[in-house]
Amino acid sequence: MKKLLVLLAAAALLVGLAACGAPAKTDAPGGEPPEAAAFRNNPAEPVPTGEAAGEETPGEEDSFLAGLFTGPVTASGSCTDGLDWHFSDGTLAITGKGALPEYFPDDTLPWLEYVDQVRRVVVMEGCTEIGNGNFQNLPLLESVVLPDSVATIGVYAFARDKQLTQVDLGGGVEVLRGGAFQSCEALSSIDLPQSLREIKSSAFMYCGSLESIVVPGSVQAMEEWIFSGCKSLSSAVLEEGVPYVGQYMFENCTALESVVLPESVTEIRKNAFWFCESLWDVSLPSGLAEIADGVFSGCGSLESVVIPYGVTSIGDRAFGDCGALSYVEIPDTVTSIGSAAFALCRELTLSVPDSVTEIGGFAFNQVPQVYYSDPLGTGYDWGAYQVN
Repeated sequence: MKKLLVLLAAAALLVGLAACGAPAKTDAPGGEPPEAAAFRNNPAEPVPTGEAAGEETPGEEDSFLAGLFTGPVTASGSCTDGLDWHFSDGTLAITGKGALPEYFPDDTLPWLEYVDQVRRVVVMEGCTEIGNGNFQNLPLLESVVLPDSVATIGVYAFARDKQLTQVDLGGGVEVLRGGAFQSCEALSSIDLPQSLREIKSSAFMYCGSLESIVVPGSVQAMEEWIFSGCKSLSSAVLEEGVPYVGQYMFENCTALESVVLPESVTEIRKNAFWFCESLWDVSLPSGLAEIADGVFSGCGSLESVVIPYGVTSIGDRAFGDCGALSYVEIPDTVTSIGSAAFALCRELTLSVPDSVTEIGGFAFNQVPQVYYSDPLGTGYDWGAYQVN
């Protein structure tokens, strides 16, 4: 009887152990528990942030203004559809897309209340044109930063900003209109971008502190008086590609000592270097066809000039009153010399080639030595040798 009870107890123990070691039943593949399969098939979605969560994110304009202003914006307004202005702590910012309209006269400026406080103008990418008169007569303006999107700077856009010293034109400006920076008396340097195609009349006239300038080869059109009266300008370089020197372009630049003219220049228009009293170093490009009226008149430091072969005429007063001029080489392609062309060149000894058949009145007035064979035997001098 005892043996039977022991056997029954042992059998019961084995059945219990087998039940404890059996794997849990699952309908999931690979023996995965049901809750693990549910998580794998329906993973938790990421927590939304920013706009997806209903939060406001800063736009391009807001980010632009945040980078400019350390404090709150003092005032804002609309310039035109698509463009706005903002002022704070001496900085005037233009944001949006489009072209700024013309503001003539000054009292039409949207920011008129703040013109006496503006020290910096910064324009956001997207503006395509600075309009006529937009930022003229700002008495405290010191710096200007323009984006690559600006293609045109209007008439008198920054004229008479007498404290302006730093200008970043960006990389997209194609046209500088008349008087764009006229009478910016403190502006000592400016880089003209390779995108520039046209410079209109008087663009930098009377910029009295401007010391040097490089005109990029992209420039194909220039009007008169562009750098006239820039009395601190000492050097000028026109890059290869520029086709001509404009009328009165450097007129009365009394500190100008040297000019680099590329071979692409085929024309120097009248009075281009009129009374550049310090000019002594200039080489004329080989493609010139004429020396126009008054080109070097009053260049009192000019000592020698070689006129390139191919030039056919020397205009009226072309070298008049060049007091230090002692040597001029005239090629035998020249056929005419204009009135007073070398008048008052009191240090000059000049040989006139036989090709010259026309000489204007007073052409050699007060020139001490002139050699001319009069090949046609006319015997007349048109007053060329008269002394006042």
